[in-house]
Amino acid sequence: MRICTRGWPPVVSEPLGEWELRAAGGFTGRANSVAVHGDPGCADDEALAAVVEFYRDQRLRARAQVIVGSPWERVFRDAGWAVLAGVPDGAIVQVAQMADALAEAGALAEASDDAEIVVESTASDAWMRGYHRVEDPEIARAVLEGAHTVGFISLGESAIGRIVVTGEWAGISGVEVTPGARRQGLARRIVDTGLHWAAARGADKVYLQTMRDNASALALYAPYGFRDHHDYRYLSPPLP
Repeated sequence: MRICTRGWPPVVSEPLGEWELRAAGGFTGRANSVAVHGDPGCADDEALAAVVEFYRDQRLRARAQVIVGSPWERVFRDAGWAVLAGVPDGAIVQVAQMADALAEAGALAEASDDAEIVVESTASDAWMRGYHRVEDPEIARAVLEGAHTVGFISLGESAIGRIVVTGEWAGISGVEVTPGARRQGLARRIVDTGLHWAAARGADKVYLQTMRDNASALALYAPYGFRDHHDYRYLSPPLP
């Protein structure tokens, strides 16, 4: 979780022992939930109360990101926290060695030769239009552009992606293809470019997060040799 948070940084971050309280105006669950890992430094009931108080101050519904099957998931569930209806309930995190990902895909040719693809350090208006998940562009850009080394990949207005490097790790996300341009290999070109871009900046491992039921995304990434690392879900307390 710590690695993923560094690649998707919240606007507001406060420690609770080894936990991280994260908020970003409601833009994405991973930037607006407490990352539950390690010891919160206090009793369980005190930790859960601190989480509720933090999100109350942020004017957000309290939410915890917990690893499925972990002891902490049981602590939250025993306290009545549950998955909210009508919102994404979590994701799967997959990882791969960078060299394996490139080799598995047969992508060892220099992807920068793809002259139609552009990688920029900020999210252009066109990139944001392709992302389709933005209500407040200012808050979204604060999260998306928040990492030190980040690239926004575009293939005209047909396909986009985001790649971030935090030390030895790269994280790929936001791969989107417009409906009329699908099934032409554009997503593959975006991913290949992102992997080469990250490898050139020192990353030797790569991760991604996607929904367990997103068959098209899982099929896209399968040739790169990604393997499951863990599933997480979001839990929220019952309404008072």
